[in-house]
Amino acid sequence: MAFLTSKVFFRHLILAVIIFLALVWISMRMLSVLTRHGSEQAIPDFTGKTLEEAREISEDQDFEFTVMDSIYDPDARKGSILIQDPLPGSMVKEGRNVYVTTVAWTPEKVRVPDLRDLTLRQALSNLHSSGLQPGKLSFIKSFDNAIQEQRYKGRSIKPGTEVSRGSSIDLVVGQNDEKQRFSVPDVIGKNRDEALLAVFMASFNIGREYFESGCDKKNGIVYRQNPAAGAQPFSSPGARINLWYSKHKNFDETESSDEHVFDSIK
Repeated sequence: MAFLTSKVFFRHLILAVIIFLALVWISMRMLSVLTRHGSEQAIPDFTGKTLEEAREISEDQDFEFTVMDSIYDPDARKGSILIQDPLPGSMVKEGRNVYVTTVAWTPEKVRVPDLRDLTLRQALSNLHSSGLQPGKLSFIKSFDNAIQEQRYKGRSIKPGTEVSRGSSIDLVVGQNDEKQRFSVPDVIGKNRDEALLAVFMASFNIGREYFESGCDKKNGIVYRQNPAAGAQPFSSPGARINLWYSKHKNFDETESSDEHVFDSIK
């Protein structure tokens, strides 16, 4: 008990505390050096650049690039970076691994599904799930309202045939009700994929497509259509609907449609 109150005890206690704090400080300094604490910097935007260009840009930062996936995009520069992780502007350290998705040089091949005897709605759904898209719809008289033939580049194509992903498959659709009327769908405010699907679902075809400056197929929003939704219903399917796209979601709806009717597909 006397030792705990002695000068020797307090001298050793103070010395132990000093040594402990010194060790903590040295450990923190070493940890900071090893982890390069405070050396974070904003990662550049590599999208649109090839891997070689990205490496040149980040030469001083010594980033490591790992390709996680490749996606074919006919409108994008081949071999360029589409997506990066971490995102541009993220604070990272030198030598960080950057995971990227690039644009494939050649499109992936997919098999054409068997669309015959399916309804138009079912056929469109199957095309979408197969990575394909509808081309032109043509209609013939038939006992049932179903797909009678599927075509690729103007020729009949057998189910299971391999084509490039994103290819257009034309459909020949049976029509057994000559009295049926076809109403023009309202696609104002829809993006391009939604608009095209609505047009095909309504048994119409896509006519001409117009894109404002700075607008493309990826960011286009329909702000005008011709003929307009609610126009006089068609007595036969296959009429063309022309679409105008803007990259802006806000537009004047009073100028969004046109009453004039364009040509039909025979």
